[in-house]
Parts: sequence; C-alpha cells; structure tokens
Amino acid sequence: MTISSDSPLLQIDSLSVHFSIERGLLRRKVGEVRAVDGVSLDIHPGETLGLVGESGCGKTTLGRTVVKLQSATGGEVLFDREPISEKIQTARDVQLIFQDPFSSLNPRMTVGEAIGEVLRQHQIVPPEKVAGRTAKLLQMVELSPEQAHRYPHEFSGGQRQRIGIARALAVEPRLIICDEIVSALDVSVQAQILNLLTKLQREKQLAYLFISHDLAVVRQIAHRIAVMYAGKIVELGETEKVADDPLHPYTQALMASARGEGVTLGEVANPADLPSGCHFHPRCSLAKDAAGETASECATNYPKPIETDNGRWVACHLIPEVRTHV
Repeated sequence: MTISSDSPLLQIDSLSVHFSIERGLLRRKVGEVRAVDGVSLDIHPGETLGLVGESGCGKTTLGRTVVKLQSATGGEVLFDREPISEKIQTARDVQLIFQDPFSSLNPRMTVGEAIGEVLRQHQIVPPEKVAGRTAKLLQMVELSPEQAHRYPHEFSGGQRQRIGIARALAVEPRLIICDEIVSALDVSVQAQILNLLTKLQREKQLAYLFISHDLAVVRQIAHRIAVMYAGKIVELGETEKVADDPLHPYTQALMASARGEGVTLGEVANPADLPSGCHFHPRCSLAKDAAGETASECATNYPKPIETDNGRWVACHLIPEVRTHV
C-alpha cells in the first residue's frame, strides 16, 4: 500500500515522560525513572508504524501518553498539527487497544451492550440505530451479529481481541494504538488478527501505532519500524531495511532473537540508573575491544541519530563497524 504524502497525522516531538522516585516520610525525591526520553516520531494517514523493544523500554508509556492516560514531562504531541491536549475530538480520533481486552470489558454486560455503550456515550448514532450499528461493527471484525447477546467469558482470546477492535472502531477513529494486542495469542490467531487490521486499514485509511516486543510480528504489518531502547529510539526506517539489514547492534540482537537464534546480552538497562554514554554499551559486544575495554566514546557520549540513507536513522557511534558485522 502507498502511504499518503500528506503532512503527518500524529507528530511526537522530543517527548519525555519521567517518574520521580521518592523516599522517606517527607517523600523526598531521590531519583527518577526516564521511561521516555526525548522521543520524536510521526505517523501518516494510512500508515502503520511499528514500535518494538524489550519489556520496560518505554513503548507502552509512550502509547499511553499519546492518548493522555499519562502526562508528559516534556515535549509535545500534535494531532492534525494541533496540540493533542487541546483537541476535544481526540477521544474519538485516537483509540487504544490493550493486550488483554477481557480486563476492559464489563463481565456483566453482553458484547452488544458493551459496544452499544460506546455508541451512546459518544452519540455516534441515534438510540434507535444502536443495535443495527453494533451488528455491523461485529461483522466488520468478522464476528456474527448473533454473538452480541453473549458475555465476554464465552469468547476465545482471539474473539475477545476482535471485540476490542470493534469497540475501538465504534467511534470512527483515525489512529489506533495497538499495545501488544497479539502477544498472548497463538501464532495462527495472531496472523488472523494482523490480516484483519490490514484489511480495516485498507478500507478505512486507518493509521496504527503497533507496539510489540516481537520484531518478527511487527515486520508483518508495519510500513516503518522504530526500535526503542531505554526510553530512546535507536533505529528508525522502512520495515524492509530495518528487518532485513539492521544497523544498530540492539536491532541486530532483536532480529536474531526473532529468528530463534540464542542471544545473550546481559541485563536490560535500568531506567532509574541508566549507564552513561550510549545506554546499550554495557550489553554491546561491538563497543568492546579484544581486551574487553569499552570504547570511550560509547561510554561517555550518547550518540546523535545519523541518517544513513533516505529516511533511515540510527543512533550509534559505530556505524562503519556495524555495517561490517551485519
């Protein structure tokens, strides 16, 4: 699919989300967790941007901040060129689908009632048309309208995820943030959900921010991939380039893991006590010489992102060395 060349639908500019660490009776600040640290990204209409990284890298926090479930410490989020905090329509324009849709569904409500509640709350259709619209939404996600009378516990995990997608579609959004929505599903069901998302995107020109720890899953649906480590984007580019020719050592490790190769990288960086310089250098074999000493630049200075080709960005001091090891 060709992505629109129009201006970005969503623009994230130098976004930071820091959490204070407080101790003692007086709750004195003794440190902070830098969950998201100066991230800049954009998403165009009809595009899927995959955001990938290990657990704890900050990707979920970033997604929650976009939908205003989490406050930003710094930076800005624009939707249609306006600050997202000032757009009254944002609650409809941007929707978030969680990993576990069961937790967001009222077990005492039928699926039809749960979807109908969203339609009524946002006044999408007149009251007399709610049932009909609910039936169409279920068909849209390849469920039967008759299933509207069933309760959440009567559905499988994949079906419940379809219900979560139907609820998100109910308000006619333009951007959907998918946070690990297939990670708990079997491989065959994952493929079905990814195919459904692709079909809906094609029909409705939806944009997705697809968050996952699995690079192999992300490459199936994303047009571009952003790789996140310790609150920062370390590599960004078209899916084929990032997945087939990873430049950052961290991206290479993620790709090797996706292929089932055994990769030992040591402990994930602690966001409350980040290493100096490049946050990945304690885990990076390329940053160490034959004697095991870390290159001084890697240990002291965080690398500035470098554009290696058209739209491909990498934050690494060792780009020439990396290229020879891919």
